[in-house]
Amino acid sequence: MVLDPEFLVTWGPYAPWIIFSLALLAGLNLPISIDILITLSALLAAHYLPEQTYLLYSLFTLGCVFSAWIAYGIGRSFGKFVKPERAEKIAIFYKKFGIFAFFICRFIPFGVRNAFFMSSGFSKVPFKKFALFDFLACTFWSTLFFFTIYNLGSNFDTVLSHLKHLNIAIFSLFATAALISLIIWRRKKAKNPAA
Repeated sequence: MVLDPEFLVTWGPYAPWIIFSLALLAGLNLPISIDILITLSALLAAHYLPEQTYLLYSLFTLGCVFSAWIAYGIGRSFGKFVKPERAEKIAIFYKKFGIFAFFICRFIPFGVRNAFFMSSGFSKVPFKKFALFDFLACTFWSTLFFFTIYNLGSNFDTVLSHLKHLNIAIFSLFATAALISLIIWRRKKAKNPAA
């Protein structure tokens, strides 16, 4: 990854705020990848803007947190269009898995995060609970990813290829866990149809 030094001198001081703004826009379901933003932030910090490392990290993390709030608000606003039975099933899911669901969700790419945040809104998860759980999960996720990529940032192509594989692996693990849970649930329901 080669960036023009003049470009960085001119726009470098604005990079944390640009990344923050892009993270906010991702909450509106625009096709902006949070995973690419965190990679870009960490690599900029590692190679081009080391003096802005903590500002890049902090503003990226805050952008992700506020982005989730935006998606939650969208879900809350359009929740009236969701069937009550569907919203109730999602509310039961939140009660059952609690904060664990937020931590898992933060590691799943491909737009699953925003769908999770919007479903939190339309199933009327209390905002304070949502904000606390997501803040903890987001801080953990962004710290882990940002500083891992920052430390591995010496070879951009290698990091990017590993990130793609890691995203696919995490998504595959989640899909497998969901499938196993569904199979177990169906078997239990078949054994006890009254439940």
